[in-house]
Amino acid sequence: MQDVREAVRAEVKSAGEPLDVLASERFIRALYLLVGLAAIVLVFRHLQLSTQGVCCGDFDGYYHIKWSQLLWQRISSGHLTPPAFTWLPLTTLNPKDYVDHHLFFHILQIPFTWFGDLRMGAKVASIFYASLALFSCYWLIVRYRIRYPLCWLIALLACSAPFLYRLNMAKAPPVAIIFMVIGIYLLFEKKYVWLAPLTFLFVWTYSLFVTLLAATLVWTCVVAWSERRFEGRPLLWTWLVGFPLGMIVNPYFPKNIKLLIEHILMKARSGNFTTAVGTEWYPYESWYLLGSCFVAFVAMVVGYVAYNGQDRKRAARPLFFLIFSTLLMLASFRYRRFVEYWPPFAVLFAAFSLQPLFEGIKNAAARLPSSVMDELLPFLDRHEPPLSAQSKERERTRHWNESEVALIGFSLGVILYFIALQFYYDPHFIRRFNALLIEAIAGALIIVVGLSVYLFYRHWAKASAAAAVAVLCAILFFNIHETAKSIAEDRGPDYYEGGMQWIAENVQPGQMIFNTDWDDFPKMFYLDTTHAYASGLDPTYLLDQNAELSKLYVDITLGNEKDPGPLIRDRFGARYVFSDNEQVHDNFYNAAMDSGWFGKVYEDEECTVLRIRDEKGVPAPDEIEEASEDETQPTPPQQGEANTEPLEINEAPPQQ
Repeated sequence: MQDVREAVRAEVKSAGEPLDVLASERFIRALYLLVGLAAIVLVFRHLQLSTQGVCCGDFDGYYHIKWSQLLWQRISSGHLTPPAFTWLPLTTLNPKDYVDHHLFFHILQIPFTWFGDLRMGAKVASIFYASLALFSCYWLIVRYRIRYPLCWLIALLACSAPFLYRLNMAKAPPVAIIFMVIGIYLLFEKKYVWLAPLTFLFVWTYSLFVTLLAATLVWTCVVAWSERRFEGRPLLWTWLVGFPLGMIVNPYFPKNIKLLIEHILMKARSGNFTTAVGTEWYPYESWYLLGSCFVAFVAMVVGYVAYNGQDRKRAARPLFFLIFSTLLMLASFRYRRFVEYWPPFAVLFAAFSLQPLFEGIKNAAARLPSSVMDELLPFLDRHEPPLSAQSKERERTRHWNESEVALIGFSLGVILYFIALQFYYDPHFIRRFNALLIEAIAGALIIVVGLSVYLFYRHWAKASAAAAVAVLCAILFFNIHETAKSIAEDRGPDYYEGGMQWIAENVQPGQMIFNTDWDDFPKMFYLDTTHAYASGLDPTYLLDQNAELSKLYVDITLGNEKDPGPLIRDRFGARYVFSDNEQVHDNFYNAAMDSGWFGKVYEDEECTVLRIRDEKGVPAPDEIEEASEDETQPTPPQQGEANTEPLEINEAPPQQ
C-alpha cells in the first residue's frame, strides 16, 4: 500500500503544467456555464412570451407582483412594516391576522415592479427566477465535474413538461429550488454555519422551507452511514437556529406560527379536503404523470441501477440524492405542485450516481480506497479531483469528446423531432407525402446514417450516448412545443378588466364585493385595490375563519341557495356580486336573476356584475340596468393607484 501511495504522489507532482491544465479546465467550465445559461434563458423566455398575460393557469402571479408593488410603496414612503392587508376581511387573512409567508419573495420581486408595465415586470421576474433555478441545478453538475455536462443540461431541460409549465408561473417555487441547491452545496462542502442565514431567509420566502429541513435530516443520516459518526451541525444550524429565528424574528410573529400549523393540518392529509382547494393540491392522473415526466422517471431508474454503495464515502452524495429525490417523487404522486421540484433532482440523482462509473473507466486514481485518497488530499487542490498524468492537450481532447456527443446528439435530435412532428400532426402522411417531403426525409436519413456510422466507427459508447441525447432533444422539443401551446391558451392580460373597471368607477371605495370564485381574487386585486372581497387565495382561509360562512359561500356560488340576495347582503356585507361566466356558476346566476333581488349592471364575455336591490321585485330582464346615482362615484379612483390604508367595509357582516 505504501508503494501505491508513493507512486500516486509522484504522478501528481510530475504531472505536466498543472497550473495551465487547471486554468484550461476553469475556462472550459466557465464556457459550459455560459452555454447552459443561454440555453436555459432562451427556453424560459420563449415559454413565458407565449402569452401576453402573467403565466400560467391561475392568477396568483398577478397577486404577487401587485403585493410587491404595494410593499415597495410602503417602504419608499419611510415605513419598514408591511402594509395592512385589508382586502379579505372575512378570512384568516383579515388585517388583524394576515401573514405574508412569501415576504422575502415579494421583496425579491420589488425591482421588477419598477417597470413601467407591472405585467411585463412579473413576466421578466418569472423568466429570471425560473432560469436561475434550473441554472443552479446545472451549476451543481459543472461544479462537481460530472462528465458530459451538456448532455445533463439537455436532460434537465427535458425532464418534465409540467415542470416547465409550473416553473413559468410568477410564483415562489423557482426561488425555493435556488435555496435548496444552495443548501445542498453547503451540506456537501460541510459549510454548515451558513445554513443558519440560508434557512432564516427561506422561512421568510416560502412555506416549502421544510424541504431544506428535510435535506439536512437526510444528510445527517447519510453522514452517519458513510462516515460512521453522528454529525449534528446541519441540524443545529437549520432546525435549532435558522428555523426558529426565521419564525420569531419576523414581522408577523406569532401569527406566522399559527398559519404554518393551519397549512400543515389542512394540506398534509391523505384523505379528501374539507373544502375544494386549488388543483395543485390534487394528484395528477397516473398515466399523465408517467408520460409527461418520462425523463424524470427514467433518470430515477438509472440512478437506482447505477448507485453503488460499496465505497461509503464516495457514495454519500449519490445516496443523498437517492433519498431526497425519492421523497420528492413520492410527494409528487400525492400533490401535483411537487412536480415543480422533483424532476430536476431526479436528473441530479442519475448524474451523481453515474459519475463513479465514468471515473472508474477513465481515472485509475478513482479506484483507490478512500483511506489512500484522504492521505493524498494535501497534494491535491481541495476543490478539484486529482489530476492524472495527462497532458493539457489530452485534457482538452476529453472535453471536446464530451461536447461532441452533445452536439451530434442535438443535431440528430432536431432531425428526429421534425420527422416525428409530421406523424404527430398527420398520422396518415405516409400515404400522402409529396416529392419535397420525400427529398427532405431522404436527406435527413442520409445525415442520420452518416453520423451513426461515424460515431460507431469512432466509439460505440459515444454512439449510444449521442443516441440518448438525440431522444432527449426530441422529447425536449415536444415538451417546449406543447408547453408553449398550453401557455398560449392562457387568459390575456385584459381578462376581467372591463368588469373591474366598472366596479372601480361605480362602487364606493371600501365596499365588499362578493366574488363567486375564490381563485378570481388575485386578478381582481391586481385590477382594483379600492374594494374588499369575500374569499381569495385559498378557500381554506375562509373555512378556518368561519366554517359556517364558508359552507354558505359554497352553497350560494353553486346555486344551492334559491334566494341568495339577502344572504349575500346580510352575512357577507356585500351589495355587488362579481361572477365569471363559467358554466359552474350558471345555477347561481339563474337563481339570482329569478329571485327578484338582483339587477345586472355589467356584462361582457368574461364576467358579469350584479347589484342587490334594496327591495325584492319582479325577476329582472336579461339586460343591463343603470347604476343608481347614490352609488356612482363622481371622481372614480385612477387605475394603478393603490389604496394601502385599511378599508372600512360599509356594510360589515354581523359577528359570527
